[in-house]
Amino acid sequence: MAYSDSVETLKKILPVLQPLAEGKTWRWAVPRGAKQLAYKIREALYIASHNPEAFPELARAAKQFRIEIIDRDNVQAVLKRSFTTEAMARGEATDGGGAFVVTGMEMAGKPHELVAPSKALEVIQFWMDGQPSNGPFTYPRATLDMEEMTKLYNWASARNWLVFYAEQRITLHKHTRDLAGMEWTPADGLDDQLDEEDLDLDNDTDDAA
Repeated sequence: MAYSDSVETLKKILPVLQPLAEGKTWRWAVPRGAKQLAYKIREALYIASHNPEAFPELARAAKQFRIEIIDRDNVQAVLKRSFTTEAMARGEATDGGGAFVVTGMEMAGKPHELVAPSKALEVIQFWMDGQPSNGPFTYPRATLDMEEMTKLYNWASARNWLVFYAEQRITLHKHTRDLAGMEWTPADGLDDQLDEEDLDLDNDTDDAA
């Protein structure tokens, strides 16, 4: 189905789009309506991108954010990797630990969960989107394989963060004396992971624009 190009379509869901207009990553809970809401948000951002004079904040958001279906009940907006990389290249702020902070944007205040990541980059990007924060960050139903977990471990260790893993749940926690030595390491290996069909997720991560 082709997106509408009517600004009236966008105006109908303006309240839903407010966090994106303010430059915030966000999650929407819509019982059994995630697919429909994701489509409407992407459509609205598409319209905004073609009407930047009328909707400058949302036109910017269309370039910055990727709209993802987490499961049938939840939709989230996360920063596009390309936007993060470009801003880094311009020298826009990093914190002391190497975490990227987007200039002029409000980052998520409270750490929250990202469901069913399968790549180290997804975990890292979500962590970056939530900075500044001391965590912890949790990732239930994770399906990272050994190679991806090792990438995550090396990345976290370089930033003085700890990786915990048990029963398909990953947790990133700021290094503390109490927890040091209890974290997951590549030497621990992985326990049996859920099969893909057990996750029962309907993910659709096409960009809005």
